[in-house]
Amino acid sequence: MKNRLILLRETLGYNQSQFAKLIPLVRASLSRFERGEREMPDYYVELICVKFNVNKEWLLHGEGEMFAPPNESEQEIAEKFLLHKIHQLPEDCKKELLNFCIRLLKAESKNF
Repeated sequence: MKNRLILLRETLGYNQSQFAKLIPLVRASLSRFERGEREMPDYYVELICVKFNVNKEWLLHGEGEMFAPPNESEQEIAEKFLLHKIHQLPEDCKKELLNFCIRLLKAESKNF
């Protein structure tokens, strides 16, 4: 992944400091990821893919095109990211989130 991370950054026209600020990440950490000294956490992989419309399979495994297909809108990508993150929540947090949504729906239905 390290070479693809460098290629992506350079394709986007950023130096390490500029790219790190956009993620946001400390430049030294980005440098370690690019040199392969540390593995990039999933959070940053997801963030890069959403923020720059990058194909996650390409970034992680070198498969497919660098950028996600243009027909996928920023909103669609954000929705996928959100659903992915919800799926990763512990069960008790999922239940709490579901209960919150139910309360919101009930409050909305009272307004109509």
